[in-house]
Amino acid sequence: MRQLVAVAGALGILGASVAGAASWERVHTSDDLTVDTRPHPGSEIKEVRAHGVMAAPPHVVRAVIADVARYPEFMPYVKESRVIARAPRGTTTYQRVSFGVLGALGVADRDYILRNVEQVTSREGRTSYKRIWNAITGNDPPPQPGVVRLSVSKGFWELSPADEAGSQTRVIYCIFTNPGGSLPLWAINQGNSIGVPKVFNAVRKTAMESRYRSTPLPGLPALMAGISDFSGLDESMCTE
Repeated sequence: MRQLVAVAGALGILGASVAGAASWERVHTSDDLTVDTRPHPGSEIKEVRAHGVMAAPPHVVRAVIADVARYPEFMPYVKESRVIARAPRGTTTYQRVSFGVLGALGVADRDYILRNVEQVTSREGRTSYKRIWNAITGNDPPPQPGVVRLSVSKGFWELSPADEAGSQTRVIYCIFTNPGGSLPLWAINQGNSIGVPKVFNAVRKTAMESRYRSTPLPGLPALMAGISDFSGLDESMCTE
């Protein structure tokens, strides 16, 4: 059982979404982070929503989340991560997650191809960011033997100023996925309260690194020019 919980925790990075009228259930709480889950319509796998505050400005946290190539250095379980295409409507990325010694227990790596887009809003000089992703089908790169390719993974990071000075960020992390394979449902859902805090705290810690703390505040015109088309993406997640 402990092994299954550990697997579920690893799969927590792959997480959950939100919609419908189901009630949220609190599964994790600390001084600076809360994590809630609730049933996802049409699935027995639950959605996950994390709320917290990070001691870095929104544009710095954004820089961390956007640095896809460095995910294997700081994101839990990520073995490969890279941008495979750029377009006016956003980026396409490839990621592979590995569970290390758990592979000996028959837990295969997972991989997925994601379409990523960004929304930027500014009110009274305070800029917020929302980075949304959805898994897409595709064979570039082609599926690898022994690796389970996911077709359901979607979510977002929402970053907004948490104080008047803009030195802290209020963060919402929302995710829904079906990790595939033969893992028991209870193990997948229990992993939500283990894996999501690890992801959240990895971003929080990395945002304190000097390479990101020195990120200049991007100009709004440049940001607005890069805003992507949201067609085909689920924007209803994590709504009440």
